[in-house]
Amino acid sequence: MTENGLTSIGRSGKSEAMTDRKRILQVTAGNLRQSHLYINGHLDFFSKTVVGGSKRAGNEHGTIEIFLDGLNETVTTDIGSDAKSGKPRGFLRGRSWVRRFFQFHEVKPGALLSLEKTLENTYRLSVSDKSPESHRKLRAAEFFAGIGLVRLALERKGWEVVFANDIDADKAEIYLHNWPKDEQLRVEDIHLLKADEIPSCDLFTASFPCNDLSIAGRWEGLDGKESSAFWGLMDILRDLGERRPPFVMLENVVGFLMSKKGRDFEKALLALNELGYVVDAFILNAVHWIPQSRSRLFVIAKQDDSNEERRTAAFVSDSRPTALLNFIHSHDNIRWDLRDLPPLPPTQFGVKNQLRPCHRRKPHDRKAAPTRTTWRQWPTKPNRDRGANRRICDESPRRRILGSLRLRLLARRVPGDWASSRRPPQQHEESARRV
Repeated sequence: MTENGLTSIGRSGKSEAMTDRKRILQVTAGNLRQSHLYINGHLDFFSKTVVGGSKRAGNEHGTIEIFLDGLNETVTTDIGSDAKSGKPRGFLRGRSWVRRFFQFHEVKPGALLSLEKTLENTYRLSVSDKSPESHRKLRAAEFFAGIGLVRLALERKGWEVVFANDIDADKAEIYLHNWPKDEQLRVEDIHLLKADEIPSCDLFTASFPCNDLSIAGRWEGLDGKESSAFWGLMDILRDLGERRPPFVMLENVVGFLMSKKGRDFEKALLALNELGYVVDAFILNAVHWIPQSRSRLFVIAKQDDSNEERRTAAFVSDSRPTALLNFIHSHDNIRWDLRDLPPLPPTQFGVKNQLRPCHRRKPHDRKAAPTRTTWRQWPTKPNRDRGANRRICDESPRRRILGSLRLRLLARRVPGDWASSRRPPQQHEESARRV
């Protein structure tokens, strides 16, 4: 299954999902977003005469007619082809009629569509009576599983983790505590795993060791003792052959991009290219969602479909900073497929977002109006009750801010409000100044 494509159910053999007269297609989020009706893997269901370039450019070829069930209208369309190679695009031309069909039937990701051939070059498109819930869940294998955080995220989105592996027995103990009935975890060196022991999946995830890639590590790169486990994953993918998953996700520290001046990152992406994958890369920082700064580099590898156009250029964005974009644009030898990424949510957990202006008055003049904003004050109570705030005045801006933070920490340790403490507020202020 591809993120942007409609996928047949039961592609491995002739079935109700794939016959000479009828095909069952599953809608993905990419279909709904782009209003495309993809036919990857179903080109044999159409006549070769309906494939061609744009008719506006003077290309002459046949067309197909599709009756849209529910809308009770017939649309005329065809299958576009690549201008250079002449290969079919892999989707039916036109978006407006696809959008109308999706909106009329309120199609959701996972819904099943039935494309039935009624006559030569004449078809009927309808929503299948099959419930999407009857289709199997998307399956994933979690390598370098740790305590199972990737599994936790996948299961929240409806995925099923059918295989997990880690070499650390202590982490495996926590993993099994989180999933006590789990029988999928293999505690073993990844280099010793056999491809035939791993079930067929839609996604492989790998957060391989960062010890030799991290700035705080040994900087031995992918040849180091720990981070070389990446090549164990590549060996498994190579041995899987036709059973390779459509998607592979790698996650590691940003030092992966800089290791050995970028040569390690290049080697890893080229290794995925050799196995038939096109790649995309971006950087996410956890501070956009939680109060922790934790930047990580992600690589999404997708099985290369020559019928789809690939984007090899992008612009600087929150998730593709200059350093990463420079690497992408300077490595034409890598087969890229860059996707549009949504803007990251604004950061709301920094110290700056928790402080508010505090105005300073003229010396020895308590009645004078505030002159200017000189520093920021952190509210001393968790509920940010301004009436209970305390100011710590000191000439050093750094000491003023640190003193304010210490007062904040002290307020957390004191039970209840300041008025209910065992000591009066003045003594708390004096204690904070002495910290």
